[in-house]
Amino acid sequence: MELKRQETIFLQLSLFFLAGIALGYSFPSNLLRNTLCAASVLLFIGLFLLNFFYSTFRVYRLKHYILVLVYLLILFLGALHCLLQKELLRTDHFSKSNFDLLKIEVTGEPQLRNKQLHFESKVIGGLTKGKYRVCTGHLLISVQINNWGLVSLKYGDILIIKAKYRAIAAPLLSTTFDFKSWLAMQNIYHQAYFKKEDIKPLKRNKGNPLISYALNLRKKQVDIYKKMIHDPQAYAVASTLILGYRSDLSPETLGAYAKTGTIHALSVSGMHVGIIYLVLNWILFFLNRTSPLLFLKALFIILLIWFYALITGLSPSVLRSAIMITVLILSKTLRKKTNSYNILGFSAFCILLYEPFLLFDIGFQLSYLSVFGLIWLQPKICKWFSFKSIWMNKFWSILAMSLAAQFTTFPLSTYYFHQFPVYFLFSNLFIMIPAALMMYTGLIMLLFKCYFLATPFESLIRFTNSSLLWISNLPFASISAIWINQIELILLSASIILFTLSLEYAKKKLLFTSLLFFLLLELSILNQQIIAQRQQKIIVLRLKQNYTGIYIKSNKATLITDAVPKSTTFKFYIKPWLDQHRITEVHFKFSYQGLKKIKHL
Repeated sequence: MELKRQETIFLQLSLFFLAGIALGYSFPSNLLRNTLCAASVLLFIGLFLLNFFYSTFRVYRLKHYILVLVYLLILFLGALHCLLQKELLRTDHFSKSNFDLLKIEVTGEPQLRNKQLHFESKVIGGLTKGKYRVCTGHLLISVQINNWGLVSLKYGDILIIKAKYRAIAAPLLSTTFDFKSWLAMQNIYHQAYFKKEDIKPLKRNKGNPLISYALNLRKKQVDIYKKMIHDPQAYAVASTLILGYRSDLSPETLGAYAKTGTIHALSVSGMHVGIIYLVLNWILFFLNRTSPLLFLKALFIILLIWFYALITGLSPSVLRSAIMITVLILSKTLRKKTNSYNILGFSAFCILLYEPFLLFDIGFQLSYLSVFGLIWLQPKICKWFSFKSIWMNKFWSILAMSLAAQFTTFPLSTYYFHQFPVYFLFSNLFIMIPAALMMYTGLIMLLFKCYFLATPFESLIRFTNSSLLWISNLPFASISAIWINQIELILLSASIILFTLSLEYAKKKLLFTSLLFFLLLELSILNQQIIAQRQQKIIVLRLKQNYTGIYIKSNKATLITDAVPKSTTFKFYIKPWLDQHRITEVHFKFSYQGLKKIKHL
């Protein structure tokens, strides 16, 4: 059934709001902020006057132009909202003054790693020459500890620190994780490293009481898992899967989930919220008798879902699911007609209204793309086949769900992660039942103190981990070293969308256009390969602890380095760089004199 434009009006407005945020984020300046503020005020006054004189001047004849003005206003408001949230543009940002001391509030849950305590903080004020002044900004802090009481530092604590900080460094290589951009999305542009004597606790527990309570509650639940589950990786998976507590998972476990296309199971997302909703809806079936009881049931389920979202850290995927399920429950209870596209747009609008920079978060983008695929593409894939057996139709529906989610996220996930899981259908079918059992068992353990389930719970997690590891080690389990640029990402996305639309509407023009985009994509990739075949250069990579000289000729490279092939430096820094330059043959050569010369270049 084809949707009319007016049926998805909120989705359209949300898309323009998203485009405005992207505009503001791409061109951050006070001039643009002031210009957009003036333009938004003028547009609003103009639309108000047009509405006021709607009948007098028969404005309804210009309704299409008015809609364009509304879209433009939403676009401007999105960009303005983004610029207003960018703290670095403010004149009272702490980095624009020379302070001796800073007064900060701990805004993130402190994490202890390698004898260092890492936490995010909000700068409240600064002190210089005995004068205190209120200021703004966020700061990432690391503290070296040695059996010191600062380990008990918690969210909401007020501290006094020395004003010794530095700007976040850019990534060493273009192929490594851009930590600077990732922190910028959280309004963090500076970091500081301290010893214990540089920090003075001032006040305790001054943060948001609700968030503080939620974090303390989650910590207690995580501690229960830690006591009951003996296998460190099983404990890490349990706390991450159910409570959203990002503990240290081994690279092998993370790699197994990534290579099999089931990494979404380790992130608290819509699947988890949906499981909780189904359980609560089944337990409270006795409240379905009258309308008042039905409304009470809906209210109780909504409160519990939002409580769960709170203790899992309010990640974008959980917020999206909580908002969508809330709207669906209320619509069902009030017997109102719903539109899935509008609900999706409404949830995105609410999240970005609270935190506009989440638009550039990888998890946010993939989460919404996968849900869009389930709404738009899954029904179309389901129509490809029809079976007489009810169970076969259900099985095909599950397969269609996995295909739709993978199909819509494929271009972006390939662009970000440079790999494609070949056995994603099989692994996603496998993970569905264990993940649901882990969610049910883990929640029952916490809610009803059924600690006797700890042993089967741990065995289930270990079985799941080992099975996914086995799948990830199968021949051709994943296609890796896939590097595409932004233009190729656009071409790939356009070809997939147009090809899908051509199948739906049986339009030859759409089919030929999609093939044209795909041809352009192939030509671009072929051009990159030709360039790689002709390349001949000498590169020096300056890493934190290693220097590497690389001589490249065609698709072969000779490395003069002290980083061995199995080292972290080679795996996460050098190897991705070689893959990006389409190097297929690597030769190592260790030379002390060569390294000495490289360091002095």
